[in-house]
Amino acid sequence: KRQPLLSERLEIERVQLMGLELNLARDARGGNNWQDMSNGSAETSPDPDFDAGDGPGGDLALGIGSIEIADARVTWNDALTGEDWVLDDFALQASDLGEGESFPLEIAFVLSGDVVTVDVESQMNATLNVANNTYVLDTLDIAIEGSGSAWPGGEGSMLLGFDRFVANLDAETLILEGLELSTLGLDVAGTLEGSNLLGDLELQGGMTFEEFNPRDLMDAFDVAIETADPNVLGIASAQAQFAYSPASMSLSNMRLSLDDSTLEGRVALTGTRFDFDLNVDDINIDRYLPPATEDVPADEGGSVDEVDLPIQPLRNFESRGSLAFGSAKFLNLTFTNASFDLRADDGTVVLTPNADFYGGTISGSIGIDVVDDNSARLSLVQSIQEFEIAPFARDFLESEQISGTGTLSLDVAATGSNVGEINRDLDGDVAFTFSDGALEGFDIWYELRRLGAVASGDSAPERPAGAARTPFSSIAATGVVEDGLLTNQDLSATLQYLSLSGGGTVNLLTDEIDFDLIAQFPDSSAFADAPELENLADSRVPLTLGGTLAAPVPGLDFGAVVRERAQQEVQEAVDERVEEEREELRERVQDRLRGLFD
Repeated sequence: KRQPLLSERLEIERVQLMGLELNLARDARGGNNWQDMSNGSAETSPDPDFDAGDGPGGDLALGIGSIEIADARVTWNDALTGEDWVLDDFALQASDLGEGESFPLEIAFVLSGDVVTVDVESQMNATLNVANNTYVLDTLDIAIEGSGSAWPGGEGSMLLGFDRFVANLDAETLILEGLELSTLGLDVAGTLEGSNLLGDLELQGGMTFEEFNPRDLMDAFDVAIETADPNVLGIASAQAQFAYSPASMSLSNMRLSLDDSTLEGRVALTGTRFDFDLNVDDINIDRYLPPATEDVPADEGGSVDEVDLPIQPLRNFESRGSLAFGSAKFLNLTFTNASFDLRADDGTVVLTPNADFYGGTISGSIGIDVVDDNSARLSLVQSIQEFEIAPFARDFLESEQISGTGTLSLDVAATGSNVGEINRDLDGDVAFTFSDGALEGFDIWYELRRLGAVASGDSAPERPAGAARTPFSSIAATGVVEDGLLTNQDLSATLQYLSLSGGGTVNLLTDEIDFDLIAQFPDSSAFADAPELENLADSRVPLTLGGTLAAPVPGLDFGAVVRERAQQEVQEAVDERVEEEREELRERVQDRLRGLFD
């Protein structure tokens, strides 16, 4: 048998390649300019008498004093894709190469295309163990300078390094330790392990992103995201463990910090199903919404109406998961200890929220069903129990005019492509009850006295001392929503000195209200101190209620009061005359009966 050289050791003092020029090309039909180099023959069979040893490299010992490649140039012209690339100034230097021995290696080149040019310089220590097919790179440092329209920001630099990289091709494994990447304001560190390199590849490792400015990163990629608060997306950091296999991908032990909020948990993609278990400590979602449109001004948050529903992603979305918040602000409402369980499959999404809500609780379900390529149907079934009305009204209605305890139930649905269309198409049922509270800043008894005095041509009475308020023991109503308009026919309220009943409408898009009510005034001692309202005692008075939910405007029809009083007096006179005639008739009948028996 033939043996490599004489003693199974190959020693070369110097290998040098200078000024190589290699032109590679592919035509529009996919043919290339090197396919004829084999003359179309089958692959050459190995010499059966050649003994390469037991391993891939046999027992051959390799020793090379130095390798130098300089001024090499490779061009690639691809008529099939229309791309042209040039690898220029390629240089490689290595010395003291030996089997299983570490040696220094330097590589540099310039790669240029139509839209990007990168200048690469690298140095490392390498170890080649051909006998057991193991290859090691230590202390790698790569510096890259890039420019062109395809390079983020037009130009910039990148530093890449790692402590150690080991690839064992026999075992099909790799290990990467001490990875460090610095570019575009990002500093990234990580590790990586891989197996089944030549088959069903599996990877696992960890990554850490040090604090960076997300807006600077978006600017580099020419991405503009407008938010209601321009100061958000200012600082972020992240870390996670990752795993990949052909069947699944996952991130675990996640910790993502964005501005003042921190997210922790895990996510996984198994086949087409997305699973997650995430926790956020505290976040104000309103700050990240799109800015309000010109016709819908924003005070602190953006306009949720501008948020589009992700119709196409939802169509094939399959998911199971839970998202929890320690505290969250959305639509200027605050939720604490909130959790949102999600189930999604075949264009149907069901979200089940539960939270502490202004001293009470909120629960129910939110459903989304994809209707077609441009719209989805949203259904909302919610129950809010025993919540404090004053802070809720302050946050949601920007009103300080009502207090007490409330319950609210919603069962509404709508179809649209964004939140604004959903709001305008809302249909369904609403019911609420408010108890043991007050209309703050508004004394309806005094306002009625004032209106009565004005109607009589008298001076308005003096306002009572202290803050104006109208206590109530209960306010309740049910209603039907159609195209964003709530219609009510059974409002009832028990206030101080009077009770109310009636109905009207609430425009859920503008908060405008329009109610016609009947006020029932019981005959009480309160009228002794209110001469302006002496005609109202024990009477029913028509009232109107306009304005908005945040600033209601009551009205009293004193003409109707006079008419009703006159009608009541006439009715009383008629009733009195009827009773008198009935008594006279009774007396005549009795007289005649007595005459019959006398």
